[in-house]
Amino acid sequence: MNSEAATNPVEIAVLASTLVEEIQELFIKAEALPMRFMSAFTQTQSEDVKLYVRVFSSQHGHSRYIKTLGMQALNRQGRVLVISNVEFAPSLQSRGLLKAIVREAVARIEDLDIIEFENVLSAKLASDLAHHGYVLRDSTIPFGSLYKTMR
Repeated sequence: MNSEAATNPVEIAVLASTLVEEIQELFIKAEALPMRFMSAFTQTQSEDVKLYVRVFSSQHGHSRYIKTLGMQALNRQGRVLVISNVEFAPSLQSRGLLKAIVREAVARIEDLDIIEFENVLSAKLASDLAHHGYVLRDSTIPFGSLYKTMR
């Protein structure tokens, strides 16, 4: 799928679905580790999108949110998905791929608790995420990391 062709909603949905399948496999690998507090990391890349993804499946991931959620963050259960350094091809930047990825992740990743976009370099993307209910994890970080609780 080339970046010029991947502009209709069906192709965007297929690309998002493929990326979420890779993320689901990453959760399975992370949860197979003997120490579940560890995170797993991968780089997902096609010609249209590059995602650096980390997943957490325990309190280790939730401890990242103590500044904004307070100590109750440690009582939260579920999976944490962190997507870093989102780099979309120019033709996909305003085509709804980000929404499609989040929609797919919420629908298909069991027990998903928090989604975070880390190191958001674009002011427009930060504004769009804030508009959709994402909040800054730590205002002292120069490049914003915005997250949203899913449940």
